[in-house]
Amino acid sequence: MEGKAVLNWLFQKILNEIEMKNLIKILGLVFSLSILIISSCSDDIDPVNTELNTERAFAPVNLTARIRNQTTIELDWTVRETVQQYTVEFYEDSLEFNEAIRTVTVLPDSLPLREKFFGDTRYSIRVKSISSDPDVAESTYAETTIRTEAENIFLPFEPYDVLWDEITVRFPENSEVTRLVINPGGVERSISAAEATAGAVTISELTGLTDYSITLYNNNSPRGLNEVTTLVDPSSPNVTLLNPGDDIVGAVAAAAAGSTVLLNPGDYASGLGTITVNKEITIRGQYPYDRPVIYNGLELVSGALNTQLIDLEMDGSLDEVSTVIDLDEDGVMYGPVSIVGCDIHDYGRQLIYGNAEATLESFSVDNSVITNFVAGGGDFIDFRSSHVGQISLTNSTFNNTPADRSFIRMDAASAYSETGLTSTVVIDHCTIYSCVSGSNRLLYVRFLDNDLTVSNTLIAETESFFTRDGDTSPIAMINNNYFNAPGFHTPGYRSESGFQFDQSGLTENPGFANPETGDFTVSNQTLKDNQVGDPRWLE
Repeated sequence: MEGKAVLNWLFQKILNEIEMKNLIKILGLVFSLSILIISSCSDDIDPVNTELNTERAFAPVNLTARIRNQTTIELDWTVRETVQQYTVEFYEDSLEFNEAIRTVTVLPDSLPLREKFFGDTRYSIRVKSISSDPDVAESTYAETTIRTEAENIFLPFEPYDVLWDEITVRFPENSEVTRLVINPGGVERSISAAEATAGAVTISELTGLTDYSITLYNNNSPRGLNEVTTLVDPSSPNVTLLNPGDDIVGAVAAAAAGSTVLLNPGDYASGLGTITVNKEITIRGQYPYDRPVIYNGLELVSGALNTQLIDLEMDGSLDEVSTVIDLDEDGVMYGPVSIVGCDIHDYGRQLIYGNAEATLESFSVDNSVITNFVAGGGDFIDFRSSHVGQISLTNSTFNNTPADRSFIRMDAASAYSETGLTSTVVIDHCTIYSCVSGSNRLLYVRFLDNDLTVSNTLIAETESFFTRDGDTSPIAMINNNYFNAPGFHTPGYRSESGFQFDQSGLTENPGFANPETGDFTVSNQTLKDNQVGDPRWLE
């Protein structure tokens, strides 16, 4: 009996049995029907499909767009094995896709894609997949949008381009440029054909130690912006200009309060000794790109209201001093101490030491490289009996500081710790390499009220941890990276109740160029994208 006839016969029997209200027979017939349906149709069941067959290619996923060098758009996405190529379309609008201004064909092994466009412009991008199977239709589009940064064709300054009374700006030769606007003052300076061809323009009659903004135009279209500070005018009445062989210690002692001791390039090994600072004073190199080398330490006493070290190379290898800055007098309220643009190396113990019963308004390090403090005997940044209002370490590199001591120490300072004062620490955009080990901490903070932040910082080859002290406040940890530094990000690394770690941080290998010679240039693109570490190594 054919399957269809069997089904009709059974259906008729069920109707008959319903009329007889014989439920037992109904159930039996339903069971028989199920068996017959399965047996009669088993030959017609298709085999299980183990492959996903689609009529069109899958659209690209994880499409990301980034800006490189102001005006270059970099695209990347997840590649599929079945895709032969991708079509990328660029539009000068915001996800409207009216008229493509550029279409690019991209092979899977050619990612990421980089395309250069105009500055300060919104672009929309869409990408579709083309399958390697000619019978599979192209995919739908993945879409994104991004705005380029303002164009800046200015080239980096060369040595002696920036002086106290003039600045030379540079751009690619034969650029389409017509004028400069210099502020403050809104001064307009036209660019000659010869200057445009040469790619250099000198701006004269400027004022020393002044912040200038220089905008480059092609007619009314901006093509670049430079912000730069002129150097100190050595002829200024509040400036003492020194040359190698001059007595630095004596020059600082003789200088008027609020003045600048300015050093021409060269080696000042003949002027050894400790510089006593009892006034507001700035000691700086004349040229940031040719720093003078000095071998001194500073002892701060009453009257040190603002102490600045700028554009110096400070060398401790002659073993004349072991501490760079020493707060030496009780009962003093010291003004800010700042280190900017310096290269400080080979001192024995501390960068700064505060063991007097004194207060320091702030201590800051910016745009500096500090390395090889190896003798120990004191913590690297060390405040014991002194109170410091704020420690700020920014845009700097710290390499090979005392491994057997803590990086920053702030003790309870019994004369100040319970008086309502707060100690603040900010470490931002720094590279810290091989700086602490063993049971020592990055932040040995016991001052009663403290506020601590570590952000955008790269810590590498440092076998220590943030803290294990119960008096240390919760540390704000933001966008950091730890490489071969497990104590900073591993839960349970220490059993103490005060142990803190950063589970949100990255653990990327920076790919340093040559850390043994002090070259911490980063090759890891993730760290570059996230701007983690000292900016000088991320370009």
